[in-house]
Amino acid sequence: MNYSDINHYQSSARNKLLVEAFYLTKDIEKYGTGYIRIRNEISSYPTMKFDYKEMGNGYLVELYYSKQKTSLNVPENVPETRKKYSKKERIRIILSLIAEKKNTTLLSMSKTCSVDLKTIKRDIEELKRLKVISRIGPDRGGNWEINNDMLKKIIQINLD
Repeated sequence: MNYSDINHYQSSARNKLLVEAFYLTKDIEKYGTGYIRIRNEISSYPTMKFDYKEMGNGYLVELYYSKQKTSLNVPENVPETRKKYSKKERIRIILSLIAEKKNTTLLSMSKTCSVDLKTIKRDIEELKRLKVISRIGPDRGGNWEINNDMLKKIIQINLD
């Protein structure tokens, strides 16, 4: 069955107890209208496709589009798309941030690199393991220190 055949689709509950439970908990509002409502919603997206195939005791629903509908009226407060940095680029940014400001925070690093805090923590742990950076003092109130000798060795190894 494809998108155009949905008008002729006959709904049937495979598990009547499950359907009743969803109805009673108000997770479904009306039995048998889902595909019709989906068709109506996606009709405003002319490049969107909806396919339905029955397979054995189940079914497969595919919802996809060839071109996404976009609006010309973009609100002013929508942030610009962030650049994605490679790991090498992130490491360079982290080291330059530390060189500029020894008490820079992981949060400011993650914002500058456009990645989540976990990614920055992994990068920092790797730099610590390689003994390129170290933390002097407590996590709050301490400073970062770059070991320039180790940094030069690692750069030399990567150049060879």
